[in-house]
Amino acid sequence: MLGDVDGYPTGLAMHLLRGLVGPLFIALLGVWLIARERPLLAAVAFVSAVAAASVIIIPVRRRRTTAAAILFTDIVESTRLMSLMGDSGWSEKLSLYETATRAAARDARAIVTKALGDGFLVVFDGPRASRTAIACATQIRELARSQDLETRAAVHVGDCLVSRGDATGLTVHIAARALAIASPGDVVVTKTARAALGDDDLPLEDAGVHELRGVPEPHRIYRLAN
Repeated sequence: MLGDVDGYPTGLAMHLLRGLVGPLFIALLGVWLIARERPLLAAVAFVSAVAAASVIIIPVRRRRTTAAAILFTDIVESTRLMSLMGDSGWSEKLSLYETATRAAARDARAIVTKALGDGFLVVFDGPRASRTAIACATQIRELARSQDLETRAAVHVGDCLVSRGDATGLTVHIAARALAIASPGDVVVTKTARAALGDDDLPLEDAGVHELRGVPEPHRIYRLAN
């Protein structure tokens, strides 16, 4: 996660400088092409340079999303599986899992999906965000099982700051800490996420009150019945 300073990521200046090296090189290539009397190729180079620079510069500021549902999910015992499969086998398996997971998140209209090694952070918005996040977690679990993988997932609801490819805030940290107490195959849900379900009748079992590392107060956790 990137740190925040007045709504901007920490180290923004260095981030921009590094990011603009590529566009600058492409622009210089355009100048060289003009000198070589190749205006069409030069125009393509300049357009590419502007497009690449805009991706770095424009979408930096974050926006606050209220009552977002945060879903964390990852593969159980990924290190052991990597050792058994080898780098090549694991990479292929992980690629299939990632494709399926991104498809599930896209179908659920997630506004942010971030890959975290063998895990994913997905952010949902809207009045049924909690219900949608839980449904997405179960879909990802079944997709993973079709690839002979087991997952665990956690859902929490609250405010967070959202930008391209990232989300930050206490809500995100609580969801991540809740994931740490999930067992293989579990979809765990915080009390806040359960309350956000309203009248939705989901089979949630009380999993007790847990101290979450780095979180000021203990949280009651529920487990979706298999």
